[in-house]
Amino acid sequence: MAKAQSDVFKYIFAVLLIALIFIFGYRALFGVGEQVEISRYSEFKAELSSDITSAALHFGSAKLASYSVPSFVSEVCFYGPSEDESALDDSCSPLPEYPLVQDSVSDSSGKNVFLLGELPEAVFMPYVNTGICPLRCFKVNNGKLSLFMNGMGNTTIISAEGS
Repeated sequence: MAKAQSDVFKYIFAVLLIALIFIFGYRALFGVGEQVEISRYSEFKAELSSDITSAALHFGSAKLASYSVPSFVSEVCFYGPSEDESALDDSCSPLPEYPLVQDSVSDSSGKNVFLLGELPEAVFMPYVNTGICPLRCFKVNNGKLSLFMNGMGNTTIISAEGS
């Protein structure tokens, strides 16, 4: 009888051990996925900043850029003071529709690129110019962001494809 009772404890211990292995394995597997998204996010910001700087320093350069964007970013907005607000067109994004951007602008934070979505973030990137629009926002479609960059020698004008 004592042997049968000790076998029960062995089985309970084995089941607990297997459960712990599954729990830690599950956490490790999904933790890797989160790290990949964070890495993609950092890579996206660095690549975007590099492309804007590169275009700005090459007068007359034009580039249709496409970026792979993490799933938690749904829209990217660029802010720059408009040179001529009377010339606004349909490609401009209305500032009041983006309260995070509007708050940042009214606080004079100096941030000019807004990564919107689950975890919104405002960053500063040099050389950003939005042309006649004070604000240009671009939706992320299927994890891709496409925009047109036109180098002006000291700034990069950001616009939609074909504008």
